[in-house]
Amino acid sequence: MPRLKGKKWEEREKLIEKAMTHYRESGNSASLRISAETFGISWSTLRDRLNGAQNRREAHRAQQLLNEDEEGCIVRWCQRMDDWGFPLRLSLVKELAAYLVSKRKGPGYKLGQHWLSRFLDRNPELSSRFSGRLDRQRAVTNNQELLRDFYKKLKEVTAKYDVLPKDTYNMDEKGFMMGMCAKVKVICRAGRKNPHLTHSGNRTWVTVIEAVSGTGVALPPMIINQGTAHYKGWYAGVEHQDIATFAYSPKGWTDSKLGMDWLVENFDKYTSEVAQDRWRLLILDGHASHTTWEFFDYCLNNKIIPFCLPPHSTHLLQPLDVGLFGPLQKHYSNVLDEAMEQSGGDTGINKGTFLNYLFEARRRTYTSHNILAAWAKTGIMPYNPRRVLQPTPLSASTVLVVSGPTTPKNTRMARSTASQALALIRGGSKSAEKLRTLVKQLDKGLQISLTEKEIGDHVHAQFRKSVAKKASQASTKDRKQLSKARVITTEDVERLKKARDAADSKKAAQALAREVEKRSLGKRVTISENISVHSIDTSLDVEEVEDSEWSKVIVEDTSSRRSCRKRVPSKRVQD
Repeated sequence: MPRLKGKKWEEREKLIEKAMTHYRESGNSASLRISAETFGISWSTLRDRLNGAQNRREAHRAQQLLNEDEEGCIVRWCQRMDDWGFPLRLSLVKELAAYLVSKRKGPGYKLGQHWLSRFLDRNPELSSRFSGRLDRQRAVTNNQELLRDFYKKLKEVTAKYDVLPKDTYNMDEKGFMMGMCAKVKVICRAGRKNPHLTHSGNRTWVTVIEAVSGTGVALPPMIINQGTAHYKGWYAGVEHQDIATFAYSPKGWTDSKLGMDWLVENFDKYTSEVAQDRWRLLILDGHASHTTWEFFDYCLNNKIIPFCLPPHSTHLLQPLDVGLFGPLQKHYSNVLDEAMEQSGGDTGINKGTFLNYLFEARRRTYTSHNILAAWAKTGIMPYNPRRVLQPTPLSASTVLVVSGPTTPKNTRMARSTASQALALIRGGSKSAEKLRTLVKQLDKGLQISLTEKEIGDHVHAQFRKSVAKKASQASTKDRKQLSKARVITTEDVERLKKARDAADSKKAAQALAREVEKRSLGKRVTISENISVHSIDTSLDVEEVEDSEWSKVIVEDTSSRRSCRKRVPSKRVQD
């Protein structure tokens, strides 16, 4: 008889229990065969069970590496991950079980080849299914049920764990090619096709991990540079207010180790004090860098709920993708263009200057208004699924109210004041016509003067900024190594830079002291194997040395210890 599994096995066990009960209650009036045939089981199986035999599952329970309670924990974890939008891969479940076995039994114990299938047999509340792979078009247009299910689970989780808006976060990665700018509109001659702007062309990849809260707060980023260590030149322009976590990888990409470092050294560090032992909700996508057992284990042990977005839906449901990463890229391109203009067309960019441009772009992008607008557009906070399921049309444009006449301070105000003055001049008389002409001429002259002043002010401001920047700019090409640690923070950068500067200063002071000692009186300088200069007379002034044809040098013969005075030309005397 083939081995039964799952529900069929459970149904057979129930029939055996009923047959045993029927036989015991009937006394001697029914035989084993009658009770067995009544419930459709083998009489020998009924006989063995009545004699104390166990079913196959209970009989082999002592041979299992994990007991029933430990497997129950795995079952509940799998169910919880499924409810949060992370249906687990088979390899991840087996990895978790192997981790528990190594903790309980030691490194010498390994799971069997068929452990996973038998684990599913022992726990029929779980089942394995092929996950659906949806392309972007189907996810957007044809799978409204997927989005509804996301909002339903989100509401259930936030209600169950009483998650507050300030404890709700969204994280995602953003990649930069540090020298590449986005396309922008430019002004050129009419009829010209494909105008070009010069940019650095530096394609070095940098990954930035960002996180924002539901109350409009942006957490410090984690910046992953391409390299094998941290170098001083990378952080030449980093200031105290530029709080971040810095890391490196061979290609500038994130991985599971860096994802775990971000969770511990960045997210938990900056949110645990705000949460005050409340549950935190972390909304993220299914990237492999944050779907590991260690990542989930740390989350659950520290009251963090990792809530996964549906596949191919980040452009609809992820606040960072919907309303922040686009403006961030735009502001970064603008900052890069401004830097090129200020430097007179110098398009060079490296890892040191990149951080300055990135922090400035972040300051322009991550305002409270922009972050709250991004959350609202996804329908997550405030909770409003109709923003995604049934988008509302755009509202009418705002009507601008023109205030009363004021002293014009720029061309726009001058034009508005002139228009108001012309509207007040009524009638068709010659005097009225002359007055209108004079107002128009005054308007034209005033606009020209104000425009030239504004252009001059802007050029002068940019020039002053460029001069100040060149005067205060630290070297960003310093290749002195700061640390080999994989992840460091802004505080670590400042501490390591100070330590490196102190070591360099000490080294320079020692070199200077050696040079001074070498040039001082009484320094023995070896000329040959047996002869050395013991003392050089440097007390004469420069003019006296030039006028004197000869200088005195005391030469000591180290082989015979005899001293003699020799007269040599002064031009041969060296310090």
